[in-house]
Amino acid sequence: MKQNLYHTSKVTLFYLKRNKWKMFFWLAGLIILTLIIPPAFKNIYPDNKELIPVFEMFKSPAMEAMLGKAHLSHVNLATMFAYEMQLFTVILVAIMNILFVAKDTRGEEEDGRLEIMRALPIGRDTVLASAVIQRVIVNIVLGLVIGVGLSIINIPHFTTEGNFLYGASLAASGLMFGMLTLMVAQLAATRSQTVGISISLLLIMYLLRAIGDVSAEGLSNAIPLGWIPHTEVYSNNHWWPIVALMITVAVLLIISFVLNGRRDAEAGMLPTLAGRAEAGWLLKSTLGMQFRLQRTGIITWGIGMFVLGLSYGSVFGDLDAFFKNNPMLKRMLTGDGTNYAEQFVPILMAIMGMIATIPVLMVIFKIRKEMAIHREELILSHPVSRTSYLMSFVWVGLLNSIVMIILAALGMYAGEASSMKNPIALEKIITAGAVYIPAILIFAGLAVMVVGWFEKMSVLIYLYLAYCFLVVYLGQLLDVKKWLKEMTPFGHVPRLPVADMNWPPLLWMLFIAVICIVVGMLGFRRKDI
Repeated sequence: MKQNLYHTSKVTLFYLKRNKWKMFFWLAGLIILTLIIPPAFKNIYPDNKELIPVFEMFKSPAMEAMLGKAHLSHVNLATMFAYEMQLFTVILVAIMNILFVAKDTRGEEEDGRLEIMRALPIGRDTVLASAVIQRVIVNIVLGLVIGVGLSIINIPHFTTEGNFLYGASLAASGLMFGMLTLMVAQLAATRSQTVGISISLLLIMYLLRAIGDVSAEGLSNAIPLGWIPHTEVYSNNHWWPIVALMITVAVLLIISFVLNGRRDAEAGMLPTLAGRAEAGWLLKSTLGMQFRLQRTGIITWGIGMFVLGLSYGSVFGDLDAFFKNNPMLKRMLTGDGTNYAEQFVPILMAIMGMIATIPVLMVIFKIRKEMAIHREELILSHPVSRTSYLMSFVWVGLLNSIVMIILAALGMYAGEASSMKNPIALEKIITAGAVYIPAILIFAGLAVMVVGWFEKMSVLIYLYLAYCFLVVYLGQLLDVKKWLKEMTPFGHVPRLPVADMNWPPLLWMLFIAVICIVVGMLGFRRKDI
């Protein structure tokens, strides 16, 4: 056993140093997102009496499907914060852990780094143990900092026990999904398969939990994601879900190490399907090949965007009660009038537009990985120009920008049509989403420019996207200056369906996106590959 873990501490330190900045930005984003919400809620709801209609809405099937079973025995800001934020933040923490574990395990094997490391005096399970230790450290830091941060904010009803239970729920959930990904990494053959299967399991758990919370509580209680609302943070403060999650972590950890000892290096335990005798038509062009390689990610993200839109649309039937007696919350709305559903559409579309930007960036930035392991040489050694090679990634990214936001809009329409007597027309929903495509294309253009000229600065694009989220989504609540909003492409999008269509900003954004893509292409053609 000791031989299998030889030099684990040294390998762990190596990976911590290599991943430190990515971990820092993930942790900083999650912590800031958590800590800025309670003060914003305090401004929205200065009196607990204003929370009563909101808590009544939380008991609706649509809200329970989206946020979990409403165990709300106390009406105050703290319980509302936990109910609205806990499950949403758990999903973000789960995604963080899935990506890091897949990268540090199956990703190392796929890129050939593990073979080099195993030539050194390390144990068979050293890299696996290193990934586990990293996840333990990162999740404990996340839970403790959030617990301490919420205590320092010192808002009424945010008790010390509740603060640390909230942090512990995020840490335990993150560890659980990290160990689930560790197990999947022993089964899958590639890093992309590992991420795809793990994200799919997360999505399946979310859907089963939603069904269980609405109509079959036993189903929800059988799923780890369904245990989170049972913590009843700031209300009854139950710790048993944390214990249950840690037991699950231990079981998944044991299974992962057993599977790792039984499989061959660089091979998964799931059977690999035999390929075709001849390449399909998609593989006969660089564009078709990129689409074929990335189709799993496109399908997974597409399903996720549709489900996100569906979950948002399902609460439209309760919006009147939610906004009617809350003047502070009305500040988030766009336009005037009493049709709160239409006024709420631009806010949700902005959120979904920013989320839809992520898969677009992931597609374009995939070329960085291809170049890091020199796969581009295999393509460019054939009669393929650098421009067509780069544009194969760009075209798939542009397709993503259209598909993702349209699927989100269709999901929103399906949700609101099932929850409202007089739903908003489909064409209004589609148009309200489509106007965000130019803003997404701005990010696509910036990504291409980074690939062409500033390859190591891709993190700045994600930081800019995070900035957009803060000033556009929370701008009204935090009294963000207008000029700060206008520094984002999403701040120039017309707020349909309550505002009039405004073509000049959209055309300017399309023009800027094209310029950025052209500049990026020029840089890529000059790059020393």
